[in-house]
Amino acid sequence: MNRYGTLALLISMIPILVLAGCGGHNGAYAPAPISQSMSYPNAPASRPGGLLGGMQQHRTASSFAAGYAGYKAAKMSGANRVAAGHKKNLLQRHPVLTGIGAAMLTHHLLKKNEHR
Repeated sequence: MNRYGTLALLISMIPILVLAGCGGHNGAYAPAPISQSMSYPNAPASRPGGLLGGMQQHRTASSFAAGYAGYKAAKMSGANRVAAGHKKNLLQRHPVLTGIGAAMLTHHLLKKNEHR
């Protein structure tokens, strides 16, 4: 896989890394400070696990976003390769399957890690 294929893969993984990693104490959002949780006890940020309460709330929407990002990344990197006179790789020749695969992987990971 060359640098364009790697870039397309990394871009398609951004929604997985950002959206799926939002929960937990080591996630993207830290629990609210003591002063804020005392002032607003029902605020979402005061719950353990950050804003999402430790799990992804909309795994179908996250999966769709990951699939669309994978599709667009494969399509754009393939167009750039053709413009540069190079041959497309497998992911770039089949961007719809790339998007479907990214969506399925995202949905699977979110569903598997739902109860942790």
